[in-house]
Amino acid sequence: MKDDTPQDAVLEVHDLEKSFGVKGGFLKRAGEPVKALRGISFELGFGETLGLVGESGCGKTTLGRCVLRAIEPSSGTIQFASSMGKLDLRTLNARSLRAIRPELQMVFQDPYGSLDPRMTIFELVSEPLRAAGEMSRSAMKARVAELMTIVGLSTGYLNRYPHAFSGGQRQRICIARALATNPRLIVCDEAVSALDVSVKAQILNLLSDLQKEYGIAYLFVSHDLSVVRHISHRVAVMYLGQLVELGETDDMFARPRHPYTEALLSAIPNTDPDAGSRRISLRGDPPDPTKTSVGCPFADRCAYAQEICRTAPPVWQEVKPGHHVSCHRAQELSLVGAVG
Repeated sequence: MKDDTPQDAVLEVHDLEKSFGVKGGFLKRAGEPVKALRGISFELGFGETLGLVGESGCGKTTLGRCVLRAIEPSSGTIQFASSMGKLDLRTLNARSLRAIRPELQMVFQDPYGSLDPRMTIFELVSEPLRAAGEMSRSAMKARVAELMTIVGLSTGYLNRYPHAFSGGQRQRICIARALATNPRLIVCDEAVSALDVSVKAQILNLLSDLQKEYGIAYLFVSHDLSVVRHISHRVAVMYLGQLVELGETDDMFARPRHPYTEALLSAIPNTDPDAGSRRISLRGDPPDPTKTSVGCPFADRCAYAQEICRTAPPVWQEVKPGHHVSCHRAQELSLVGAVG
């Protein structure tokens, strides 16, 4: 597993919040806003991968898109170390944001859905270059050919259309497009979840190789903890729009400090056929995202909850250097990590 997390931060997020308004139906009042992100704070180093995990609806994708300002955060700061200096992305106007867009890219979950079927591969990969500024046709052709080689595809494919490629090849095309403008940060939103196992491994290895060569930072959103374990330096666990645990990958998988993390790790398949199941089934559903919990938002689903968990919000604390958790009982519980 990766280690030696870089100390210099390319991204610093502080107290990020995002609420979505709920429209009412005919003759009905609008409902309470859905609080998708609640006080999110973290840092991401140059050349580092931060894995972002949690069950569906916890806010992972919303966080990734807010970081890039693909959707507008409600409050908080997003400090990005761009080539023009450290900037707060949330306060930039459209013109200033456009100037640094080349340094911020995204790879989406569905490689076919993110590629316009009416455009050739050359048009798709060169699109960011055209949007970023003037470049001669010959220089653009050379750059696109270079990018295709970097991601392991033939330059003879440039005049073909996306339907002619497999899922793994399409995702390589998406990665080539994301690399076109030499980004410092790429948000990978479930970038390998639509691929089969062997192709998934190839794409993960490609992302790792590109990071080593170009020093790109990844915010890697995934529901697959085995994938996150393979590619991430650190892991952040989200629950109901909040970070509940953040730490180095090996430490987190060996000894989780939050009961929700323990439950997620128990769902990782065990390759030993003789080992019994240790899957932790969470009872009930997450709380109403329009409400603010009095105590810990996980309390009603937690097997270790005590009275204080239901009456007082937990404090975000550092339980060991680099390992943070939001749990009243983090120092006293001995939770089980991932097997293997």
